[in-house]
Amino acid sequence: MVAMANTPWATTGVIVYGIDPEREKSVTEIWKKLVPGAGEYPDISRPGEVLISDKCAEILKLKHYIITEDVIDQLRGEKVPENILLRLPDLKETRFRSPKDFRDILKMRFTRRELDRYGNLIAAAALDYRIRNRVLLTLSDGTGTPVQGAFRVCGIYKTTNTGFDQAAIFVNARELAQLCGKDEIMTHEIAILLNDIKEAGNVKDKLEGISSGNSVRTWRELAPDAALMNDYMIMYYFMFIGIIMLALAFGIINTMLMAILERTRELGMLMAIGMNRKRIFSMIMLETIFLTLTGAVTGMIAGWAIVEVLGKTGIHFSGWGEGFEAMGFAARVYPVVTPDFFIFTTLLVVVTAIISSLWPARKALKLNPVEALRTE
Repeated sequence: MVAMANTPWATTGVIVYGIDPEREKSVTEIWKKLVPGAGEYPDISRPGEVLISDKCAEILKLKHYIITEDVIDQLRGEKVPENILLRLPDLKETRFRSPKDFRDILKMRFTRRELDRYGNLIAAAALDYRIRNRVLLTLSDGTGTPVQGAFRVCGIYKTTNTGFDQAAIFVNARELAQLCGKDEIMTHEIAILLNDIKEAGNVKDKLEGISSGNSVRTWRELAPDAALMNDYMIMYYFMFIGIIMLALAFGIINTMLMAILERTRELGMLMAIGMNRKRIFSMIMLETIFLTLTGAVTGMIAGWAIVEVLGKTGIHFSGWGEGFEAMGFAARVYPVVTPDFFIFTTLLVVVTAIISSLWPARKALKLNPVEALRTE
């Protein structure tokens, strides 16, 4: 439900999700996204709790920064130099209500190089979420009458989708129903997880046929920006594959032309003793395919090994983290290679090798046996 969230310092629009905390764990992974040390996941046994995001906490001024003696000791334990720590005591016990204010005060005390190296460590140590702070929610009940409810922040979560984080907060479904004057839990949304994302369209068609009056939307319709980026990535993928195949084609042409020039005398000898042009052509084509496949298989094995390692450690695009998260993508990417990719790549390499070998083979067929035998 759309609502206004208020604290003594700020107001923002939010979407309130009424959930059954335990059952919600089987549908979403919000419970896995809790910021370490920033509260707990809602519990049905603890009434009046609300789970908000790191971004929402920042907007509502519940994400504070404060330098204390414990923070300085923690930074000292993380090997931050004493000359850096000596510039922090005058900030002790001063509470900063936004990351911008805290960054600005650090810029006044440290150089750009010092901030790049120690700024994130200082900010992480000084971060103080206002857990158990009260948030006042204002929304409309079933008749359109504005109603208000006070909730206590129980925890902070952070996903890789900034747009979702900025709006989504979670409360107990039964408490939300009671706030709206309902005796039963109101169900506005049912999320369905599929094993195969390609089946989303088929499942939508089936549900629309049996759920008249309800709106059925796929992930593409719910997140058009992410869908557009996914389509662009597929397009970029084929563009990169095309460039790689073009480079492969030039490499094959160059290698086979050099092979023919260096073996002109041998090819002339084969023609002179009766080897027909069809067999010459087949020999060059097969040689090209075998040479290409040897390199392709070696490359794919090496690529598979690298992807297996990176699939566990991830590739972290820290420099573009905010941009990725604004579009709903994680800044840490875990690459995956499927068997379909290997099959597709192998077929594409073979086709490229066959097409690329036509010119060298044609050049070999034009050789005159007598002139070829005279070649030194």
